[in-house]
Amino acid sequence: MFEFKFLADQTIEFTDPGYLTSSYYEVNGDALIIETIYTLPSGSKRKFTGNYLYSEIDGNFTGTNSFISYDEDENDTNWTCEGTASVFR
Repeated sequence: MFEFKFLADQTIEFTDPGYLTSSYYEVNGDALIIETIYTLPSGSKRKFTGNYLYSEIDGNFTGTNSFISYDEDENDTNWTCEGTASVFR
């Protein structure tokens, strides 16, 4: 579990940012998009993209996310991983 807050400049502040080098979020109606990029000491990058929908039933955003590992260019992918997640208070 990650603790974070959304900032007014559409970036995300994490309690423990680790190797975070950039972040972005967008809310459009009931949809939430989150994108973060982490740069490891080796120079390898990890891009996380999450697409979520708000539920009035439980007050959470639930959806899918993907991780992409790459070195120099996102088109030169080392591996990918997909899953599901929720964003809640």
